[in-house]
Amino acid sequence: MDTNIDQTTTRFPDESTAAPRHSKNLLQPNGRASISQESIWNRDGKEYNHEQQHLAPLRADSVVDVNEYLASPLPNLHADEDEAWPEMPFERLGYEEDEEDIVQSTHRTETPPPPNIMASIEKSDTPMTEVPDADDENALDPANSERQYHRHPHSGLQREIWRPGDGDGNQRTEYFDRGHPVPPEQRWRIFQSDIGEISWAKENFPPRFVWLDDRAAFEVSKSDIPKAKIQQWWPHDFGSPCRIRKNRAHIGRPAVKDESADGDAQYESVQLTGKGGIYYFTGQKDYKPVIYKKVRKAQPTEEELSRKRKAEELLLEEQEERKANPRAHGHNQYTARNKMVKHGAPSLSQKPAKPHNLPALPRANSQMRSTNTPFFVEKRLIGGIEDQARDSVANEAEKAAAAAAAARAGRSSSSSAYDRKPDVPSTVRAKSQLRQQADADDSPAPEPKAVSPVGDVDVPRQMSYIERKATVQKVAAQIINTVQNQEDVKRLANELADEKVKVGQKAKELERLQQQLKISESTIEEMKEAAEEDQTTIAQLEAALGGKDHEMEGVKAQVLAEKQKNVQLQLKIDAEKAAFEAALQGRMR
Repeated sequence: MDTNIDQTTTRFPDESTAAPRHSKNLLQPNGRASISQESIWNRDGKEYNHEQQHLAPLRADSVVDVNEYLASPLPNLHADEDEAWPEMPFERLGYEEDEEDIVQSTHRTETPPPPNIMASIEKSDTPMTEVPDADDENALDPANSERQYHRHPHSGLQREIWRPGDGDGNQRTEYFDRGHPVPPEQRWRIFQSDIGEISWAKENFPPRFVWLDDRAAFEVSKSDIPKAKIQQWWPHDFGSPCRIRKNRAHIGRPAVKDESADGDAQYESVQLTGKGGIYYFTGQKDYKPVIYKKVRKAQPTEEELSRKRKAEELLLEEQEERKANPRAHGHNQYTARNKMVKHGAPSLSQKPAKPHNLPALPRANSQMRSTNTPFFVEKRLIGGIEDQARDSVANEAEKAAAAAAAARAGRSSSSSAYDRKPDVPSTVRAKSQLRQQADADDSPAPEPKAVSPVGDVDVPRQMSYIERKATVQKVAAQIINTVQNQEDVKRLANELADEKVKVGQKAKELERLQQQLKISESTIEEMKEAAEEDQTTIAQLEAALGGKDHEMEGVKAQVLAEKQKNVQLQLKIDAEKAAFEAALQGRMR
């Protein structure tokens, strides 16, 4: 039923401040759009004439430009104070709650969509018009054209269509499977533009945090963009592990593979996760993409070109100067005052002074642990640990001096020429002392008691080869220094014998463990052979079961064929019976 609109005349602002309204879709309270095929704007009189128009029914699945509609006063557009189009419920849009798919419940009309209304985003029977090229003059200007919108086929939410210059979306406003929808200005846009070959290496890929149409989603899935980035930047289209989502709605342009093929074979496809099957990028039926003009790079100004030419000329002159004089800009050239060594600048030929006076560190080698390298050792000595290291070195010197004093006090009863020579090695002194002690055993003079070790050597849990050798030498020197008489030799012999006994016990235990290991290995081999035999038996049983299954399938096929024959015979009998009854009734008449 058409709606009559009274002819009225309304004053509007000047043409410079108000855009022409003949290209807008004015929504009426009864859900129809007022569209005029001719210009209804009187530019000479600056008046707007509401004439009697033939109204086309408003498609529930159409995308409408509502910027001017929302900016206009409500009394001029909605006489009954009805709800605006962007917030219209699904029941008024033609969606039924009992339908399985919202696409099947939309209104369909034979009337083609009026001008300046985008093609249906749902499956529609309206013919497609020729799509303009990005370089065509009919393409929209992204800077001056009005914002175009797209309505999601399942949720019904309206979103803006991405255009050049919008950039990336806001990652925090939306995420996959969000419960409550965000405001329209915070929703992610729909990307359905052609930007050329999508490549990570060439840094050419769609904007992040948007909804991709079918063609863009397929190109992104087959590109060299890292999978982690794809899943993070376009979560509404790709799930884990970077696979297309099973319940993803078909949006925008299709990804055509072969136009001559039939059915889904003409579209690109990918394998879904698990047993989901194959996903075809069919796009939306009869969808007309919004084509924007390509954003051309701004031409450089004359000033920029002149600066570039001057820089190139200076570079060429410098290269020619270097070719003519290879020693130019050498060490004999002018040096700034703050870089002169005689004026306090650091010298690159001298090593920096160390902040401590400790002995030299060992040289690094391949077998040394990373934490024991000279670099890390020096780092540990810087700060409060440096004082502790110095104190420990001083304490060790004091301990060594005390041990030497105790040794001299013990040897006071039997002094020799070696005691007055500090440069004689400790090994020679120890042998001389043992010889003198053996001679003194016959005399009744009291023997000095054995001296306990000065201090235990700290042996780390893990050592390199060089550290192990140094530790062994320290322990040997300490043991030799503790030998003062025959009692010390006996004590060391007892300790060595005890350690040898322990080593022998460990060796026997190791042999027993090795025998148990061999027995375990033989048992494991037997179990493996038994498992292989079981596997062979299982394979034979499975083969036999497979043959039985094949026979059962053959029998089932025969039974099915017999049933089909019986059904056909029954149908023939019924047909002959019906013909006989018809003939009998004809004769009776």
